[in-house]
Amino acid sequence: MKLHYAGSNADWDAIAPADRTFLQRLAAYSHGVLTLGNGISAIGLSLVVFGLFIMSSGDLWWGLGYLFVGRLADILDGTIAERTGTKGPVGEVVDASFDKIAAVVVLVCFVYHGWLPVVPLVCVALQVLASSVLAFAARVRRVELHVSAKGKIAAIFTWAVLLLFAAASASDHMGHRGAYVVLTVIGYVLALIYIFLGSIAIAEYFRQVTEDLYRPVLSAIVVGATSVRIVCAVVIIGVTVSHHWIVSLPLAIIAFMSDFFDGWLARRWKVVSTFGMAFDPMADKIVCLTLLAIAGVYVDGWYWALFVIFAVYDIFTMTTRILLPRPMPASKIAKLKTALLMIGLVCMILGVYTSIVAWLAAVLLTLAAVLTIRSFIEYSRALGRSLTWLEYAPGVSSIDFAAWHKDYDIRAVLFDIDGTVAPWNDARVDEGVKAALKQARNAGIMHIGLVSNMSVRRMKRLLAVVEQTEASTYHVPNNRHERKPSPFMIHAALKKLDTKPQEAAFVGDKLLDVIAAQRAGIARVAWVERLGSADHPLDRLLYRPVERFLKWTIR
Repeated sequence: MKLHYAGSNADWDAIAPADRTFLQRLAAYSHGVLTLGNGISAIGLSLVVFGLFIMSSGDLWWGLGYLFVGRLADILDGTIAERTGTKGPVGEVVDASFDKIAAVVVLVCFVYHGWLPVVPLVCVALQVLASSVLAFAARVRRVELHVSAKGKIAAIFTWAVLLLFAAASASDHMGHRGAYVVLTVIGYVLALIYIFLGSIAIAEYFRQVTEDLYRPVLSAIVVGATSVRIVCAVVIIGVTVSHHWIVSLPLAIIAFMSDFFDGWLARRWKVVSTFGMAFDPMADKIVCLTLLAIAGVYVDGWYWALFVIFAVYDIFTMTTRILLPRPMPASKIAKLKTALLMIGLVCMILGVYTSIVAWLAAVLLTLAAVLTIRSFIEYSRALGRSLTWLEYAPGVSSIDFAAWHKDYDIRAVLFDIDGTVAPWNDARVDEGVKAALKQARNAGIMHIGLVSNMSVRRMKRLLAVVEQTEASTYHVPNNRHERKPSPFMIHAALKKLDTKPQEAAFVGDKLLDVIAAQRAGIARVAWVERLGSADHPLDRLLYRPVERFLKWTIR
């Protein structure tokens, strides 16, 4: 597809005046106004206006013919400008301006006569408005805004949607009900494609206009695109509870399309963030599990079996991802599973009305479940290979400190206090822990340190624990920013001990201990069971179930 795009220079500027063709000399003389491409654009706009006049007079089919021919000019003007060597900045502005004028005039006329349904109308109007605002912003900021290939294709789909719905109205007016249904369905399908391509084009134009602006704005837009899935999930619950399943179909498609869209934006704008990498898969899982749960309640009970399979896999991957030093890339099987799941869920919604599509949904979702089990096995193996630095131990006394010193050259071991060397909120160190610390020193461990989120206000209890363990150093946070899972206190303790992280180990009972040690680059980490039954009520409610699951995973 030839785009009417010339950059800041016209084609004829690079050609000597004596070597220019007649059309190029005419374009140069008129400063790019009198070109064959601009003439085709003007003829196209005139045909569109004339076609609308014919349609308003009652002859819908002849008017549609004029509209169709008029919009062909939007494709031909760029090709003709390319062939004649008369592309220029003025032609690019004329092409874009005439497109927007034609779109606005057609929208107003279609709305007045009721030829366009509300949903396509809103989508087309919003994208025309967005492109117009961005074009104005580009002129104000003196930024060159060029039409992309996706934008041109989206414009073609725009007119295809408008013409199809107008043709559907004409068919309905003539009593051809079957043609009306077929054209309406095709119109909605093309409208979804248009939304997808148009959104990408608008995002590209936005990037051109705001390339030198603040990155937080771009990050907020990416997060907003991800949040669309959460909003869709909430709305889907409402419409399906009201038994309006067909309304949930476009919502599900928009949610799944946004899964591609937000990732594409983040990579395109280079605003990939840790929050986005966690929020994006969470939004996917919320949408998919919401649809499966609703299907289990209102469609068939077997969907609950699929819900359990996908939910267990999602919980497992999301919680174990916390332990990984870097994100584990998705395998080809996992990507195929996700694609089958999304397509299967769309077919499941359609299957409420058609039994054949319901069987197709069952096949796709069953394949997705099988691949999920396969992906679960592969992920577990890869997780085991990635967590060689972490080991589970029932208690401090069961740790083989001699092996740590011999195999990993560990010189210093840092311990958490509450729940590790002493019960929570208790100053008495466990006798088994005292014996284990003595064995550690006998095995060649030079330094024993204590690192705790314990408040400085409990200094008396802290010093009592330090005295009983004969610790070489201890560290507690001076403010909330130094608390675990921040690695600050571990680094501070190792600095006092003049020890590198590669020569140190850490022992703790909480997930926060493990994450802090991992972030600090500690060579060995032992995750022990909590000492004593006393615990903080909030920790017992929020953290302990997840910790029990993760400990079971790494055993």
